[in-house]
Amino acid sequence: MTEAGLTIVVPTYQRRERVMGLVESLAPELTSLPGCEVVVVVDGSTDGTAEALAALDFPVPLRVVTQPNRGQATARNAGVAVATNSIVLFIDDDHIAEPGLVSEHLAAHRSAPGPIAAVGSVPMPEDSDQEGWVLGAGNRHFEQLRGRTAIERADLVATGNLSVGVETFHRVGAFDEGFVGWGPEDYDFGVRLLDAGIPVLYLETAIAWHLQHKDPASLCRDARQEGATSVHTATKGYTGPGAPEPHISRAAALLLRGGLRQSSSWDRLARASLVLYRVRLRPRRSTRNPFLRLAMTASRVAGCLDTPGGRELLTAGDTR
Repeated sequence: MTEAGLTIVVPTYQRRERVMGLVESLAPELTSLPGCEVVVVVDGSTDGTAEALAALDFPVPLRVVTQPNRGQATARNAGVAVATNSIVLFIDDDHIAEPGLVSEHLAAHRSAPGPIAAVGSVPMPEDSDQEGWVLGAGNRHFEQLRGRTAIERADLVATGNLSVGVETFHRVGAFDEGFVGWGPEDYDFGVRLLDAGIPVLYLETAIAWHLQHKDPASLCRDARQEGATSVHTATKGYTGPGAPEPHISRAAALLLRGGLRQSSSWDRLARASLVLYRVRLRPRRSTRNPFLRLAMTASRVAGCLDTPGGRELLTAGDTR
């Protein structure tokens, strides 16, 4: 382990063009930071990501680690395992780095009197083609942090632009590889950092733009994974502000109690809701689009029902 710079760890899956854009956005700043390195963990991609990255002429060491598709948590841990610097910076593959991002993270660690973690800003561009309410939800997260220099709540810790010392990373337990699909691994890691007494700084001007581009079907796939992951989440016993809960809508709870307890039935409801969405009975970017929301809720319930223990979790959980 060296103190010369930091190791940027990027997990990626089937996003060759996106991750290439991220890596290329980092190049200008890294030209003046020779002690840094980039490790991209290709998590089972079959789209030529590894080959495209290997062909890049890059100003600092760029290493590509390949593994079978095992999820983002496993990919991040694999990146840390090969890091040669004592600080790692996690950046998600659908981000674009603003100039100065890496330097700000480095400066925060070098000026701190002890171990810290640092979270940068990850706004979505206002011209994003995401649904209005998806865009709004993403940006509200960072609006809550505006003007702050520290984060004291785990639900405000975002790991898509987060740096931490390798020693601290291992001390708090790395990323939980039980989160295979989409899930609250950010919250989980934040809880462990704060419980260990590690200060989490907020670097408002260390910006990585989130270029999320997910169509309705992709959002529903994420929701289904979230439903499946919620069973693992429930074992954590989270408490405190913003803690993930195994909640579902009241309407969904009524359908469950009324006998709609097969995941296939919920999948059909999700597909039907997407059809209604696609015929555009509501404006595409409306902040109140009931059909996409219904499709995502149905997908979430289906994922939970497909997971051992999920049915009991849903019928026992709170509703909202």
